[in-house]
Amino acid sequence: MERITLALTVLFTLAAITLCTAPATHAAAATDTIHVSASADDKSADGTAAHPFHTIGSALKAAAPGDTVEVDAGTYREGELVLSGVTLRAKAGTEPVLTGTEALRRADFTNQSGVWVSKRTDFVRFNQDASTNPKRVDGDMSRFPEAVFVVGADGASQELTQVDDPAKVIPGTMTFYVRDVAAEQNPAIAARVGSSDSESSWVQGPHTGAQYMLGMDPGDNTVEIIQHGRALTMLGTGASVIGMTITNYAPIQAWNYVDPVWGKNGNAAMVFNASSNSRIDGVTFSGSQAGPALHISDATDATVTNSTFTGNGSNGAGANRAHRLFMSGNTFSGNGAKSFITAACGAYCTVADLKVTHTKAARLEANTFDRSQTRLEDSDELLDASDLTMNHKRQTAFNALWLDEGVINSEVVANSFINIDRIAILDEVGQDNVIASNLIQGSKTGIQLSGSARDKVWNNTIVGTIDPIYVREDNRIDACNFSKGDWETCPDGYTEKWSAGEYNGGDATKPMAWDSLDNELINNVIASKPQHAFTDPGANKNHRYMNMILVEASRNLRRSGEAEGRFAGTNEQLAESDYNVFVRPETIDPATGSDLYLTNFGLGPDSWAVSETLAQESQAQGLTIGGKDTHSLDLRAERGDSPIFVRETDTIADYGGDYRIRDGSPADDSGKPLSAAVASALGLPTGTTVDRGALVNVSWNTSAADLGSNTHLNDGIWSDNFETTISGGWGSSWSVDPAARFTSGTDEYGIIAMDVAGTGSSATVRNYSSTATRVSTYFTFAEDGSGGRTYVSVAARGMPGKTDAYYVKTVLSAGKVSAGLMKRVGSEEYTLATVPVEGTFTPGMRVNVIVEAIGASPTKLRAKVWLGSSAEPADWDAVVTDAEPRLQRRGVVRINTYLSGSATSSGQAFKIAVISVEDETRIQP
Repeated sequence: MERITLALTVLFTLAAITLCTAPATHAAAATDTIHVSASADDKSADGTAAHPFHTIGSALKAAAPGDTVEVDAGTYREGELVLSGVTLRAKAGTEPVLTGTEALRRADFTNQSGVWVSKRTDFVRFNQDASTNPKRVDGDMSRFPEAVFVVGADGASQELTQVDDPAKVIPGTMTFYVRDVAAEQNPAIAARVGSSDSESSWVQGPHTGAQYMLGMDPGDNTVEIIQHGRALTMLGTGASVIGMTITNYAPIQAWNYVDPVWGKNGNAAMVFNASSNSRIDGVTFSGSQAGPALHISDATDATVTNSTFTGNGSNGAGANRAHRLFMSGNTFSGNGAKSFITAACGAYCTVADLKVTHTKAARLEANTFDRSQTRLEDSDELLDASDLTMNHKRQTAFNALWLDEGVINSEVVANSFINIDRIAILDEVGQDNVIASNLIQGSKTGIQLSGSARDKVWNNTIVGTIDPIYVREDNRIDACNFSKGDWETCPDGYTEKWSAGEYNGGDATKPMAWDSLDNELINNVIASKPQHAFTDPGANKNHRYMNMILVEASRNLRRSGEAEGRFAGTNEQLAESDYNVFVRPETIDPATGSDLYLTNFGLGPDSWAVSETLAQESQAQGLTIGGKDTHSLDLRAERGDSPIFVRETDTIADYGGDYRIRDGSPADDSGKPLSAAVASALGLPTGTTVDRGALVNVSWNTSAADLGSNTHLNDGIWSDNFETTISGGWGSSWSVDPAARFTSGTDEYGIIAMDVAGTGSSATVRNYSSTATRVSTYFTFAEDGSGGRTYVSVAARGMPGKTDAYYVKTVLSAGKVSAGLMKRVGSEEYTLATVPVEGTFTPGMRVNVIVEAIGASPTKLRAKVWLGSSAEPADWDAVVTDAEPRLQRRGVVRINTYLSGSATSSGQAFKIAVISVEDETRIQP
């Protein structure tokens, strides 16, 4: 095999200095597996495979952090469980169910004139008023957390409808009523139930004291009544849930209600995750009545993959202060099942399939939000969310993905949204987020930015959506949630603490401005909007639904010292709009055409740049944004006859099209080259020219790992021999930090000074990324490590801008070199394999490292490390496979150094002689 060394064209990429710091390293420690079986006899249980525990709760009491609880098939009726650093895993080949219901039979009820009344009056009393915003709305039963199911012999389950008056329990109907016996016996509780609408008047009653009345005869069926508020609480580090089904719990929406038995452990979420470096994989979440099925809070590096959120009463999932959250391959469908009133922030404001708040560096990739089966209220007719007449006044519409109150430096990539009746992607008062390569079909609003700054909205495909891209100012300012009038100091209780300074380390002098500012709309495709924008003229004020892109001008509240609030027009809210593709029909009704205007840009209080053509936009007076869609395309075609897609369906409500860009079409390979932030989010080199529209998407079973091979190594190999004399760096092929420590060319070495204890340096090969990389290098040191332990990491796959990586780490101490094949996720480092290194190191001796990271889902990792000038060993020292979700995409090559904080020497230096980088997807024989 002949390989030719090729110089690398390079651009700047920041590297993670912290890779070689000394985190807590986790080896493959011996842990216990504790077994659970629903058919076991608890009397002889000890948690072994031969004598498993009967309940998950019993197993968890016996488990220590790091242990695994393996659950066999069966139904486990338990709740308020706590995982503290423990893995809860379904046994291979089984589908165990954890449920909050209690099973009853016909004999547990008495027939009272056709109404079946439970003999027991000691069922759990759930607080029916403790919702996010407990406003009483006539006929609204959504805030009531109780639920009853009838399960037939075939396992089919049907939910009964709750009513608020026993007189409404009609014999022969699928209805039920919860009689609060405890309240009847306690006047104080009864008074609260009758008049309370606020947290301040909650009266703590007994934990139990409820009776159930059913309108149907149970017959031979099983009646299941929810008797638990929360399924699980995940704490500590590394708690995991894998392969379980978790269903039918009744968490109330309030966090602060104190139950006499559960305390606060039954509140707010069916599964509450406060565990850093936690993992949730292959879990089905369903039937959470009022609170989110999953809520992640104050937990860094949480991973949620391949899970299903379906049939939950309100939110599928939520996250708060969940920095570096990673969610991929999840499906959201059928949530909002309790029909919470959300219109105009009615009784319930916060409902979404997935809501994320106060979070840095989240990555939401390849998730599916599918509402194709949503039906109209009180009807079997399917909802078409893009039909404004059908959707305009829906009281229960809710967002799919909602980023709110300070989501920062996060990535929303390759997700699919279908038939969303409110907003598919909403970024509200966030900043510096990348929203790229998403596919939105048949929805009301596609992407909305509200008071957000410097968002990169690139390469999204939006089809059949009435309101494709909408950018607006939010009148709130400076992290103050008071929006109803002027103020000099934010009123008590309205300051949002994260945005007020916690996001930047507590500097309250620099709050997030919450201003819509300098956003980018580039390489997006907007096609085949519904033909008519409205039937009610009142629904279309200021041409609200007649645009492909709308930027609405408005004024902020007045800041202290201002005569009036900041006015934000398009010139303030957008940095650039260009290289977009607009596909419209040949004939458009000038009165009601939803796509009459390509862009509608508000400039002043009464000034709009409304453009029916691209030429009009480019010539618009007063419009100063970058691009002005000069390179955008305005194409004409009827739906189903797309000039750019592989296959577009004939109707909006048919969501089975193939919306990849067709080879040779006007959108093929004609997009604007990717900026650094977008390239990093997609795992591509900065400056890569791409198609317009979505590049990869979960709808096509593709993700950022499938973006093709590195286009900058045509023969697949690049190397550096450090022959050129350079001070303050290693040349244009490298991104280094801090530059002052780097020199090149001295004795043909690239040198990193390691003269300050407790500090590190980083060097990243620019303009390279791949899912199939081999790195070969040899280096030496100025000292033997007696003056301080010296760390070097060589990463074959590092995530751009993050510490996550696969790498070989060498440690030099007093002439001894140890090595390991490593994985790092966030702040946690894991030893995948120990690499033996023979011999004693002396200054000037070669340390040889070869490391490979090949493939995705899983990745095959191989490594060799040896000392001296002897030939490369024939065998690999370490071979492992790993499927860490955060690392199953293209990555960069980088080197990190770190000198121990206890080092006494100031003369240590890392000296690299040669490095070779091979992209195994491009090497030619």
